[in-house]
Amino acid sequence: MSCAGDIQIDGHVEGDVTSHSVKIGEHADMRGTITAETVRVCGTVQGEIKAATVVLEKTAKVTGNIMHQTLSIEAGAHFEGQCRRTDGASAGEGKRSAAKS
Repeated sequence: MSCAGDIQIDGHVEGDVTSHSVKIGEHADMRGTITAETVRVCGTVQGEIKAATVVLEKTAKVTGNIMHQTLSIEAGAHFEGQCRRTDGASAGEGKRSAAKS
């Protein structure tokens, strides 16, 4: 799924998502790669997250790697994987490459 605007996922999605802003709702189950400027996770994600800003709310359950410029993890969030801070150029390159797919 690819979108130039904002996406909120509240159900079950299998596949990659590319957008300007992505919010994973508290009861959502996302399996795939998320590429965006801003990602806010309240539900479950199994896969990679690539974004300039990533926020894991206290109800988040993330299994996978996170590539970010800014990462915020609230107390109570579950995160299993690796996180790596990227500079602005490499985060933008990842978004452009995913948008072409």
